[in-house]
Amino acid sequence: MNEVKSSPNRRRKRRTAGVPAKPSLPWRKIRNILPPIEPLSTDEIESIHQASLRVLASQLILGTGIYTEDFGFYKRSLIPIALSASLSRSLTIDEQKALGGQKDWGLTPVGMPGVTMRYTQGHRILIRQQVEYGPGCRRSGAYHKRLRLVHQDRFRARFPMLPEVTMEHTWTGFVCASQNQGHGFGKVSKNVYSAICQNGIGVSKGTISGLLAADLACGRDNPLIPDLQSLGTPNQLPPQPFLDVGIRANFAWRNWTGRAEK
Repeated sequence: MNEVKSSPNRRRKRRTAGVPAKPSLPWRKIRNILPPIEPLSTDEIESIHQASLRVLASQLILGTGIYTEDFGFYKRSLIPIALSASLSRSLTIDEQKALGGQKDWGLTPVGMPGVTMRYTQGHRILIRQQVEYGPGCRRSGAYHKRLRLVHQDRFRARFPMLPEVTMEHTWTGFVCASQNQGHGFGKVSKNVYSAICQNGIGVSKGTISGLLAADLACGRDNPLIPDLQSLGTPNQLPPQPFLDVGIRANFAWRNWTGRAEK
């Protein structure tokens, strides 16, 4: 025997039969006229911000390199320089024997276009060869792929006994330089000190600049502070477009005169 099932629409009609329809309200846009509840006033929020700043940074030391201009200091005085490097995979035991020599070493070129090389204690070889003017402080993945091939060629030319060793990592870092080789060291504003612009010698000069900036901020006497201050501060650079033209021409000349170093 077939069972007859009633549809949901029919059951709904039976339940609402005889019930008068409710009139619909006219359409309108609902607008809340009540202001939002503010647990704190604007002055109270500002007081919290100021108190936080006093707690977090009663004194500030800037070690921000080329980005220091974004903090409002040394405007149009810093030249962005891009330095790129590649690191090989770890050498096998046989490759280490083929390389020979000391367990770790480093080589630094005389001129800017030259190749810096380092053999690490992890049995990798680092190549730093590419010094460029770097406005914008950006490099793409495609750029690094092309550069890795250049570094691979440099590696094979220098180490023909390691034909199977490949470059595993490639990257770019940005440092700043000044036209007059001055350093961005010292007090730049109330309770604000800087230790920037080591002109490409950050490992040594950057380290001592940071230590002396801390001494300066703490009021600690250090005879090396006047020595570092005597190096001067970065001078103002020419306006654009003359700045870009001048720097690119300078780099082109350095690369040409030092091309044998590559």
